[in-house]
Amino acid sequence: MYNTPGGISAGVEGVATVSRDFSQSRMYFLKVARQVWPRDNPAKPNLSKIEDVEQPDRYFALLSAHFLGRMHLRGEGVRQDVKVAKMWFERAAKEGDKESLNALGIISRDGLLDGKSKEDDAIVQFGRAAAQDLAEAILNLGKLYYRKGNMVLAKTYFENAIRHGSQFEAYYYAATIHAHAARSSPGQNGGSCAAAVSYYKTVAERGCWKNNVVAEAEKYWNSPDPSLREGAIVRWQIAADRGVEVAQNNLAYVLEEVAKNHLKGISADSTLTDDYNRTARDALMYWTRSAAQGDLDAMVKLGDLHYHGIGVDEPPILRQEKAAGYYHAAIDSFSTIAMWNVGWMYENGIGAQRDFHLAKRYYDMALETNHHAYFPIVLSLIKLHLRSLWYIMRGGKQQNLILWGDDENEGWWPKLWKSEQSGSGTDGSNRPKVVDIDDEDPIKRARDIRDAAVGIGGDDEDPGEDYFDGMTRRRGGGGVNGDGVGDGEFEEWEDDWELVILAALAVTIGALVMLRRYYEQRRLEALERRRREQRAAEQQEEQQQQHQHQREPQHLHHQQAMGDRVPNPDMNPPPPPPMPGAGLDDPLLQNMAIFML
Repeated sequence: MYNTPGGISAGVEGVATVSRDFSQSRMYFLKVARQVWPRDNPAKPNLSKIEDVEQPDRYFALLSAHFLGRMHLRGEGVRQDVKVAKMWFERAAKEGDKESLNALGIISRDGLLDGKSKEDDAIVQFGRAAAQDLAEAILNLGKLYYRKGNMVLAKTYFENAIRHGSQFEAYYYAATIHAHAARSSPGQNGGSCAAAVSYYKTVAERGCWKNNVVAEAEKYWNSPDPSLREGAIVRWQIAADRGVEVAQNNLAYVLEEVAKNHLKGISADSTLTDDYNRTARDALMYWTRSAAQGDLDAMVKLGDLHYHGIGVDEPPILRQEKAAGYYHAAIDSFSTIAMWNVGWMYENGIGAQRDFHLAKRYYDMALETNHHAYFPIVLSLIKLHLRSLWYIMRGGKQQNLILWGDDENEGWWPKLWKSEQSGSGTDGSNRPKVVDIDDEDPIKRARDIRDAAVGIGGDDEDPGEDYFDGMTRRRGGGGVNGDGVGDGEFEEWEDDWELVILAALAVTIGALVMLRRYYEQRRLEALERRRREQRAAEQQEEQQQQHQHQREPQHLHHQQAMGDRVPNPDMNPPPPPPMPGAGLDDPLLQNMAIFML
């Protein structure tokens, strides 16, 4: 189970969050599988199959059928029954399930049903599963041909299984075949011995043996007790000295972090302490040992350490050139970060002659290798072209820094890949090779790197020389010469200028969209605020009206209780006219009376 959800590589088995219960598993698997196969018939597995089932339900029913077959084949939670297991496998295999096809091949190969091995049927089933790139089926085909003595075909299948993710068994059989070839013809199969050692080493490192030092180190390191981490470091060191790459990487990382912490506590004007120097050198040593075994991340880390000067007591120029060499070694294994680092170094003239054309080439290589890094790489390309434009506006004439055409046919468009003075590699490919790396067997190359690292190289090699020094040497027949100018011609890409324009338009449109969204959000917030204020005012007015209506009946009831009547203006008589002589006390009326008299 490699790629199937719930398989070994899916990260589901052994998570220890739910206790194992085969009865519960079988119950749930049956609930899903019964949606397609409501009844069982080992003689005719698909007799009761329901065809009108939606695709998602059919897919999960297929997976459930395979797991039910595994449980009956192994006797997990049920009585072991190969016939019932075959029924479930045949149901899933009819839908093309590669795991079930492989299981049917195992039943035929081992004769589990009737005790008779049927290798021809097994090859057919394994072949159908292997056609879907199932590593275990490819491995089983190799084992069948290994039993028949066809070592050439068996080795092909084992190496193909390794490429498709077989983690353990394929390495063992491939190592056995290479070891046999090396013993049979010692003088003619030198590469077989190295391959056998490499494969046996992988088996020894990945096997769960009685004394698994790496597993113990992981347990101590992940313990909540920080004091146990020293025990993890000790065990990693033991495994690293044995040649385990994982332990070498882990130990180098821990030592590098310790060295960085020491460096933070050292002032700029003071000298480096012995603890820092010793720790940094140890980190560099273990990264070097891991890189000597072809570890890609270790090669990149070696470049980083040389660039930053951690554990390396050399002039900055030499360190930067070696860092570029390590990055180029990682580029051969298609490291995206190494490609970007080399492009950045060419862009800024660090560790190499400043050359915008080569910088753009490595940026484009990184983009082609890893599309997930599209955004940062495009930003780097935009910045690179803007720097080239600024160089032109300042009157620069150096061709390796001009990415914008200036002739009458091109106009002011990006001169992205075209350059009359840019070179190509000596191998005739478009990719520039500025380091001296021979195209040899990777296993032999790893051994040579390891031997050089420990100082046991050939007579023509200085034991004290860095084993990656050759990667920083320029080629004499192509690439970039001593003046930083190539001898060949880059491939012309006429449409690459659209990349810069589209990127600029995308950034502009994104900024406008964000600005519009900002103002739209502010407008909606203002509308919502006014709506809440209006609603609050209406509620307050309604409360006041209700309060007033509640007080009026109480006031009327109080007047009736006191015996008062509500005055009626229609029923009240008009007031009587004033009596004669009334109101003569008023001074105005007295004066009028005197005047009339």
